[in-house]
Amino acid sequence: MRHILFGDSIGFGVGDYENGGWATQLRLFIDRDKKSKDHNLINLSVSGDTTRNLLNRMEREAKLRIRDNKPEEFKFLIAIGTNDARIDKEKFNNNISLEEFEKNILQIIEIAQNLSKEVILIGLVPVDESLTRPYKENKHYLIEQLKKYNQILKNVALEKNLKFIDMFDEWMQKDLPSLFADGLHPNTLGHQMIFEAVKTNLFK
Repeated sequence: MRHILFGDSIGFGVGDYENGGWATQLRLFIDRDKKSKDHNLINLSVSGDTTRNLLNRMEREAKLRIRDNKPEEFKFLIAIGTNDARIDKEKFNNNISLEEFEKNILQIIEIAQNLSKEVILIGLVPVDESLTRPYKENKHYLIEQLKKYNQILKNVALEKNLKFIDMFDEWMQKDLPSLFADGLHPNTLGHQMIFEAVKTNLFK
């Protein structure tokens, strides 16, 4: 089974300067466990991406990887939304509205279901607000906003009967500063937690 991940900077691995991020750990786990070129992870995460950005590139990039292979050989992992929830202080609104976010996620799922055997939504994680109010350039990442976007992912997954990997409440019970490299991107420990959650749900 081949896995294709579409995500943002967290999926790309930013913040984990030891192991390269949760997706890199997942790829290595699959490589070591399956020991076959037919079982792998293709990471198509792009730093800064929103659902709007992902919609513009997803189908084209997925088809380039699938090529002559059969769609039933692929699972799609979708890990997006943190940048959608960002608050621009100058505009006082979300980067991508809740309404557009839900609409975009539904379109992303439709594309993914046409190209793959299974679609899995990976939930958002909170932030360390002591470093993200603002994060930089007057851009704020707030726990209350991220929770709303995570809930939309959860609701859509339920509506579409998709697997949803929800980590938000578990992270809120942790010492958040200890899990982040810069308040927004998880550090090695934070990425390890995401890896464990995804691995457990994919291969249980």
